Amino acid sequence: MGFLVRRFATDGGTERYAVELTRWLVGRGHEVHVYCGQASVEIPGVHVHTVLPRRGRGAVGVARDLLAARRVQRHRHDVVQAFIRVPGCTVYRAGGGAHLAWLHARGSGWRHRARTALSPADHAEVWADRNALCTARIVVCNSRMAANDVCALYGISEDRVRVVRNGVDPVRFRPSPERRSAARRAWGVQEGGRVALFLANGYRRKGLSVAAQAFARVSGARDRLVVMGRDAHARRILAPLGRLLGDRLVVQGPVPRPERWLPGADATLLPTRYDSAANTTLEALASGVPPVTSGRDGNAEVVPEPALVVTEPADVAGFAAALCHAWSTPGLGARCRRATEAWPVSRNGEGLETLYRELVDG
Repeated sequence: MGFLVRRFATDGGTERYAVELTRWLVGRGHEVHVYCGQASVEIPGVHVHTVLPRRGRGAVGVARDLLAARRVQRHRHDVVQAFIRVPGCTVYRAGGGAHLAWLHARGSGWRHRARTALSPADHAEVWADRNALCTARIVVCNSRMAANDVCALYGISEDRVRVVRNGVDPVRFRPSPERRSAARRAWGVQEGGRVALFLANGYRRKGLSVAAQAFARVSGARDRLVVMGRDAHARRILAPLGRLLGDRLVVQGPVPRPERWLPGADATLLPTRYDSAANTTLEALASGVPPVTSGRDGNAEVVPEPALVVTEPADVAGFAAALCHAWSTPGLGARCRRATEAWPVSRNGEGLETLYRELVDG
């Protein structure tokens, strides 16, 4: 089978997912060819072809993706699955949900203003999104929220959409006293200090400003807000947060192995404006760390404690209250860990493997 993914790497949600799925399928005896723009992971038996453009934003990026995808689709694979917005694939995994839903969450006003109010880049993204969704034989979504958005906004029939939730490796992501101690030492957390971890790429989309304001309302001098991930405008976004929080803000940037750091947190904090299924939420659960997330995170559907989910992503007071609940509720971490027993990586892989067989057998 052939996979089309922008980067074959482990420092982003979609990227990590593609790597883990590839590893699982190879372990099951499948031949996998990965077509990407950049690769930093090697898996024995996987054929990696760096033939896609590294970036795909805007009309030029979309056009380059189309040309590269057509070349890939000339190869004979039983199934071609795209993790990027290209048309005509056997399976399109809408890992980001519906782009129109994101535009609404971002405040672009596509429901309230003329389409011409959108930028050329947004028009190109919406066109690519619609084209990929409407031409794939099957669309895979990783949450019920994302599936509902895809069907409602693009008119995709429900029988062409499958919900296959992401899995999580309970060995890789697990509670660990050793990892907890090492992480907290690295962050300079004093005895009695509490840690809220913001782990995401794209600080604005994932609500870092709301996270910082909520943290500021309920934190003490020994508490820390740790920021991990990347953003092209990180310096500009982080500057006012540094003034707000002072040394309570710890900026670590991108990390290739989040499992080393998650056990050091007392909660994750993700006021995401739109996330079809944030891997951070599932990985925090597996690590025994209560995830505070928004109702626009598809993985809020599997969070076992309703008080950890804040309906509106901009509700600073709501996130402050949820963070207090995460920090102060005894036994909550253990309940979170148990919740992930239903979502191992194998369940996700088996769901997709079953789908692939159905498609090949006709």
